[in-house]
Amino acid sequence: MITIPKGIIPDTTTSVSLTSTSNINTRINTGTLYQQKGDYRTAIKAYESVLILYPNNINANLYRAQCYDKLGDSKIAQEAFKKVIALDPNNDYVKYQMIDNAKKTMEPEQFVTFVNTNMTTMNPAEIIYNYAIDLHKNGKLENAINMYNEALKLDTKNPEIYVNIALAQAQGNKYGEALKTLSLAKTKFPQNPTIISTEKNIITMQNDSKLAKAAEAYNNKNYKEAIYLDKMAYDLGVSKYVLSRLFSKTFHCNFPGYVNGVRLNYAISMLEGTQETITNICYDCGFESQRTFNRVFKDRYRVTPREYRTKRHILEIH
Repeated sequence: MITIPKGIIPDTTTSVSLTSTSNINTRINTGTLYQQKGDYRTAIKAYESVLILYPNNINANLYRAQCYDKLGDSKIAQEAFKKVIALDPNNDYVKYQMIDNAKKTMEPEQFVTFVNTNMTTMNPAEIIYNYAIDLHKNGKLENAINMYNEALKLDTKNPEIYVNIALAQAQGNKYGEALKTLSLAKTKFPQNPTIISTEKNIITMQNDSKLAKAAEAYNNKNYKEAIYLDKMAYDLGVSKYVLSRLFSKTFHCNFPGYVNGVRLNYAISMLEGTQETITNICYDCGFESQRTFNRVFKDRYRVTPREYRTKRHILEIH
């Protein structure tokens, strides 16, 4: 007989025999009941009351590890899981629990070492790849890219890894790197439709990003920056026709209309807020001639720039 210290399990038992299988199972079953209720510390006491005499009991060790994991004490849980694996090396269920625990306790680089060292009988490439996907979903793009590359070292025949690397790079606004990744992928998987469609999507994302900068400049009235965005067609590597179509879709006007709108807004701010001459305002806004400036201005405001300033001045006086 062995006396169990009071407080281990809140019942009236003060002396229990642990030498029989039935009593061991009863104590473990009691622990699992508390574990299911979320009373993990009481459950741990029940499991440890078994482990005092039977330190190699697999179930008691496993359930104890699970309880510590639920309590957030991941380091103790990891050591406990390791002990279970030492007792039962082929237990894949426990290995997956160790993997989940390792994700919470280790830096990505440590996780890779852990998997390559301890999970050789499983599929290290798949484990690391799935971890990379988790990081990717949680917005940890740099870590995700690093883990995708680690998975790629172990599995060079999975085109999805290249695609996900490129997507993570693009989401981090590294469009050039993303397109290089896909260019490399196409040399290995020339006819892969996912790689081809992803490349098209990232090119669109890149174009949309540059158009968004134009919109931001417009909305913030950063007129000079927006004015020089007429060089975007060259920067984007597209024709002015394609660029005009993109602008029409985004801003509901063609590219020349957008640029003239920005220039005119800047002109208005200068006419109202400065004493600059009409000629200086014309060229500062990016118009090639005062004649063009007057024509475009009058088309929109029904008066010339000089007439606008004069009327504005009269209104301010009165």
